[in-house]
Amino acid sequence: MSDDFEKAQNQLKWLRQQQKRRPPARKLDNILSGYMKGVIRPKKRKAAPIVEAWDAIVPPGLGGVAVERVDKGILVIRLDDASMLYQMEMLKHELLAELRDRCKRIYVKDIRFII
Repeated sequence: MSDDFEKAQNQLKWLRQQQKRRPPARKLDNILSGYMKGVIRPKKRKAAPIVEAWDAIVPPGLGGVAVERVDKGILVIRLDDASMLYQMEMLKHELLAELRDRCKRIYVKDIRFII
């Protein structure tokens, strides 16, 4: 009986040692974020001043407005509903002028609103 108990303890000790030797598992998000730094980050870094300027122009309490993307100098803004789309279209020229004033180094061609 004690021989079986010793054998089980030795196996348990061996398993614990094996677990200690195994390298820690890498999370998938860590692997992907490392890969995506070279793919997506350069575009985001270039567009960051535009996004920051937009956030400064639009009141923080205004809900339902989010920057979707910046593509070839065109800022695409996602809105929640058609009434917000209409209001933003009315203010488009003023918003564009303000963005151009704040982003001297990057030219913003246009602002497009989508629902």
